[in-house]
Amino acid sequence: MSRTGVEGATIAQIAEEADVAFGSFYNHFKSKEEIALTVFSERIERLGGLLDSVRHSVADPAMRVSIVQRTMLREARSDPIWGWFLIRAGSTLEQIHRTFHDRAMLTLVEGLALRRFNFRSAETVLTITISALFGVVRGMLEGTIPHEADSDVVEMLLRMYGVDPVEAAQLARAPIPVQFSEAQSAKSA
Repeated sequence: MSRTGVEGATIAQIAEEADVAFGSFYNHFKSKEEIALTVFSERIERLGGLLDSVRHSVADPAMRVSIVQRTMLREARSDPIWGWFLIRAGSTLEQIHRTFHDRAMLTLVEGLALRRFNFRSAETVLTITISALFGVVRGMLEGTIPHEADSDVVEMLLRMYGVDPVEAAQLARAPIPVQFSEAQSAKSA
């Protein structure tokens, strides 16, 4: 599924990759969509847990955005199978919307209320953000965007939110607090 997307994968290919007899696939899953949702749900919820942890631990919405976006880009880059699965399956699974959209919207709205951000439509900004992050992950995986571009992307997104350009550059390159980088490394292992 990471190579062809959910639509392009066949149950025979999935069974072969898993080293399971074709007929026994149905002992575990009803469809390829169900296996995709299971894999995707588990990994997305781990990222969602990170989003929640950052939201509760970091007071500044701009710093939260920086930590979460850079972590997401780095995870997709460091695990290309996951990155491709995210790109190819993400468009077909509603859970990505619930996990990223709803949590990110809380930070954007809070940033507006605190006058930390300055934009007209949180929904528009979030749509652009998600599209940009997915596009950059794809570019990194295809080799058309340098792997170290994650800080540049986050800086541009922070500027779009209305953060001062100098501060946006600083936030996008600030060290990720150890508790978040270690927690993510342990979860990915």
